[in-house]
Amino acid sequence: MKSLKIVALAASLTFMVSGIAHAKAPYIAHRSQNVDLSQSGCVDNAVALMKENKFSPVLTSKGTYVVGSYGENKAIIVCQTPKGLVSFIASGPNFSVATCIAKGLLKNFKAEEEGTDTDTGTGTGTGAGTSKGCPFS
Repeated sequence: MKSLKIVALAASLTFMVSGIAHAKAPYIAHRSQNVDLSQSGCVDNAVALMKENKFSPVLTSKGTYVVGSYGENKAIIVCQTPKGLVSFIASGPNFSVATCIAKGLLKNFKAEEEGTDTDTGTGTGTGAGTSKGCPFS
């Protein structure tokens, strides 16, 4: 639980420092789950997920997190595979859209190596819901 708090704090600080959270995007939603991937595998899956869902530009930093924009919304996927954790944070001007994006990233992220049939997901929420402006609606 301590590592989850540290990851959430680090992700929030990354949002503030990188300009992802700004005056037009006052709402932030967060989800996380266990992950059974290498660090590079986690980042590769994060990049693929964002590109598949039309986030742009998709940027990576130091092989730890992936950042993307979808309209006025921003998202970051933070891979902390040594801790067995991946976090999904979204910000935007509408809380329901930010929540939809965070849930959608969680639901669609491949958290295991191919061929592994162990369920490691522990994130909250089962679906992205329907919110206008959310790519996962």
